[in-house]
Amino acid sequence: MERAGRSSWRALGIVAACMAAAVMVVAGLLVCWVETANLDQLKAFDGRGPEGSLTSLPCGDGSEVAVATMDELRPAFAALKAVEGERGIRVILARQAVCRVRERQLSREIEEVRVELKIRTRLREDEQMTMVLNSVYFGDQLVGIESAAKHYFGRKLAALDAAEVAMLVGLIRSPGLYSPMRHPGRCLQRRNDVLEMMKRAGSLSASEAAAAEAEPLGVVQP
Repeated sequence: MERAGRSSWRALGIVAACMAAAVMVVAGLLVCWVETANLDQLKAFDGRGPEGSLTSLPCGDGSEVAVATMDELRPAFAALKAVEGERGIRVILARQAVCRVRERQLSREIEEVRVELKIRTRLREDEQMTMVLNSVYFGDQLVGIESAAKHYFGRKLAALDAAEVAMLVGLIRSPGLYSPMRHPGRCLQRRNDVLEMMKRAGSLSASEAAAAEAEPLGVVQP
């Protein structure tokens, strides 16, 4: 009986060691899989170049867009984080990075997961938000929040108030659905929802949010 018990414990030890080795192998393969993800599509939008530098869209027709610097985009960071959250920001970036993958839907989704994991380990939060704000579509053939600010309000992003920034960030989820030109009522409600999210996140006080929600859209009519 005692010998059988020792044998059982020895067998369990061997199984445990094999399982640990298998986990290490899988973890190593996962790290390699993630590290080989390509973030080159996003580097042009990191805001490290001079103000107004141009780059081609990752999924566009080859036309160029202006890229704002990180400091220029900071006024929109709080709103973006309140609306999308940390993972939502990474998901948006991952989709931007793999938009040229012409594989089946499942292959694209797997690639998005791989890129998102690399984004999480390689890019700081402010870098991620800069890339999102520089590369996403804001409707009316506009790419980048700085271009959208000038188009919709006639001013640079840094000159906008909380309500105006909230309106722009609210467009990211669906610029057609919340277009201030075609659906002003829907856009106004979306803007106020963003302001409420900012209040809950602590980016705005209750009085600041209420004052911002009382403002009209104020977009410049073409």
